[in-house]
Amino acid sequence: MRLVFSAFLLLDSLLSGQTAADAAADKMLARIDSVRRGDAVSKSAACQPWIPFQQAIRAPDQWSEHCVTRTNGLIEESFFYVFDDGGPALLRMEVHPETQPGVDVAGALREKLTLRFGAPAPVKEILEISVLPGVDHWSSGKLHYFVPPIGARLIVFDDRLFKEHEKDDFIEQADVLFHPASPARPFLQQLMGNYYMGLLDAIPKTSFERPLLAQQISREALGLLAVTKRALLDERAMLLLAVNGLVTKLSTLLLDSDAETSMVRNQLASFGVTLGPMLHNGGLAYNQDLLWRVWREYPVSQAGQLAFVELQQRGWYTEPGSGCPANPDLFHDVIEHGEAFLAQHPATPFRKEVLFTLAVAEETWWSVAHAPADDGWVSGIPYPRKDLNRQDAAAAKKRAIDYYQQIVKLAPDSPEATSAERRLPRLKLGLDTGQRRFFCSYD
Repeated sequence: MRLVFSAFLLLDSLLSGQTAADAAADKMLARIDSVRRGDAVSKSAACQPWIPFQQAIRAPDQWSEHCVTRTNGLIEESFFYVFDDGGPALLRMEVHPETQPGVDVAGALREKLTLRFGAPAPVKEILEISVLPGVDHWSSGKLHYFVPPIGARLIVFDDRLFKEHEKDDFIEQADVLFHPASPARPFLQQLMGNYYMGLLDAIPKTSFERPLLAQQISREALGLLAVTKRALLDERAMLLLAVNGLVTKLSTLLLDSDAETSMVRNQLASFGVTLGPMLHNGGLAYNQDLLWRVWREYPVSQAGQLAFVELQQRGWYTEPGSGCPANPDLFHDVIEHGEAFLAQHPATPFRKEVLFTLAVAEETWWSVAHAPADDGWVSGIPYPRKDLNRQDAAAAKKRAIDYYQQIVKLAPDSPEATSAERRLPRLKLGLDTGQRRFFCSYD
């Protein structure tokens, strides 16, 4: 079949005066043009529902249905998406020849798209299209055309999907696999200044720079710990949060083989801070001692509430390394703590952040309860509570929807609300979201 197709393609091109690459490119563009004019994309057994895997939170990976058809020597992939304002919408197509005729089809596509629409426009790298630099991009009306640097693929996004993709970096300020940057960061920036933030953000480029940076950070941390003894309560709590950030960074830099490690351990221990043994992936173990201390000793302070939010975002599990607790259902702790916190602090300035952790926890509960038997994330470990959790999963989904809707109403321009608006349509339709943020797994 492949040889027959290639032979016919070559014969057609010779008769028409086209090159084989031109013929293949024309056929691909004609298919896209027919869909643009309103030709339906047939749905059949070749269509499969899609459950986004946990890391796939970016717009192009959020489709609800994926269809593959083979027609007229082309393989056509169609991706459907769901929104609050209607049923599944076709927002992405990919077309490529069923066989590769050994000619530069991608080059022909680039030439023809440039003739149609002008020179390609710059676009930031879209990993869902190509992990390599050099993706060419053209736009016309509501469509965006992409030709990756390798292969003979034509990828087309509807403008709505392209605009959704532009929200991805904004959403990732709140919605990531584990937990976003510390919520205390902007407050510490204001309190501590640029030198402090520079220490947190510094990345040693050589083995010589690593111990020097560790020395700088340890001196700053020990100096601040000495100051906290003389500070007023609210200031003391915020300074302890600042030191926690430094010790967290320090724990990634120190090695047991460093001459000063033992001394730094002892100096921090005199302030009640423990740096543990080496981890298998490098650095020393640190269980966020100061973060827990700020929450337990100063719960009504601004720093205490910031510590609470960070512990929520961590699922109340701060053990270093890659292990998990006996019960991997971190979402239960997040829900219990979050509901109690909002009841006790109804006017908290961090209501949006806490609501978001509650929404994600309830969504995790619902999604994990429906995980298929071959789900490596859930089935890879003993999970005795799955059947029990499934009994209340439907109620968890309803609560997730309610929390997400509260966030949209409370802070419509926030990263949390933008993430909520992406997740709500799938939840309302009962389409699994693959949410695993508050479920601990070794996978």
